[in-house]
Amino acid sequence: MPRHRPSPIDKPTTMAWTPITESEHIHERRGLAAILERLPSASPWRAWSNFEFPATGVKPYEIDLLLTTPSGLHMIELKAWSGSVDIETDHWIQTAANGRRIDHGNVLELAYFKSTLLMKQLQRAGEATIVRTGVCFTENRVQLNLPALNRRYVHTVDELVRRLSRPTHDVRHHMPPERVERIEEALATFALPHRPRD
Repeated sequence: MPRHRPSPIDKPTTMAWTPITESEHIHERRGLAAILERLPSASPWRAWSNFEFPATGVKPYEIDLLLTTPSGLHMIELKAWSGSVDIETDHWIQTAANGRRIDHGNVLELAYFKSTLLMKQLQRAGEATIVRTGVCFTENRVQLNLPALNRRYVHTVDELVRRLSRPTHDVRHHMPPERVERIEEALATFALPHRPRD
């Protein structure tokens, strides 16, 4: 397979961003760029993308996007889906334009599970911090028919940018420069390049 050559959409210049693995998929690179090009470069803004980390007794888990922001540390699952998304008995069902229905399981539940494991991994690496969880749909051609309880943690790109930019008064989520540095140092001890699965 030819090596991916970075293009202008790969890495916005305004955001301090470390793509631990360059994505091979154009829609993933476009989705990351759509978010990160709209975020500032000043502290505490920092991003890491497309990596995996080991979890005891299970396969490594993939992280699409991790950010330090004024509202804390956020792990964001990115979805480049089109069509419509509904929830049926806790499963997220995508209905494509051609009527095909795809059962994706419980996307938010899996994201929460991964963020909990990541939080434990950071703690083992010396940085105890809360990892906030979200899902971002990066395509405009999607209709989200989700209950309000789920919709609170599910965002369009515009909604996500607003959410990340909102300061927090909770000291547990504050990201002073020294904490951002500790998170970066902790990630360096366990974040692995993403390996495509067969």
